[in-house]
Amino acid sequence: MYRVAQNIGRDELSRELAAQERKENDVTRRACLNELMAPEPDNIYYSLHTIKDVLRAFYYADQSGDGKISLDEFFDSQRPGRYASEEEQKGFYENTDKIRRELYDRFKGLDVTGDNRLSLAEFFILGFLGVDRSEEYKKAKKID
Repeated sequence: MYRVAQNIGRDELSRELAAQERKENDVTRRACLNELMAPEPDNIYYSLHTIKDVLRAFYYADQSGDGKISLDEFFDSQRPGRYASEEEQKGFYENTDKIRRELYDRFKGLDVTGDNRLSLAEFFILGFLGVDRSEEYKKAKKID
């Protein structure tokens, strides 16, 4: 009898988790589609190098390998690398609190599901394409 009750509890939990995941996927899907449907100029292009850099940054930041970036992973990925100049490293560590607040705000703006983890869609579509659009395509190549 105990095992039957245990299985019913497991099945219910499994259904709840699946429903929560569907809800999160739907929220992400709608936000990404809104961004992808936003009008853009005809002369805007991204190089393969730029796209690979963004994707590489995502997978580099995802240290746990779960396919999502946590807030801590996001913070860690923004630290100056070992090849950063002494001045860059000093500037980062002298302004850590300010930088963490800015990164936190940026992260929360991208985390449309509110699960405190960024999926690749949130990171790439909202974080790269969306932010670049709002900054008038600074990272894009403009061809006349």
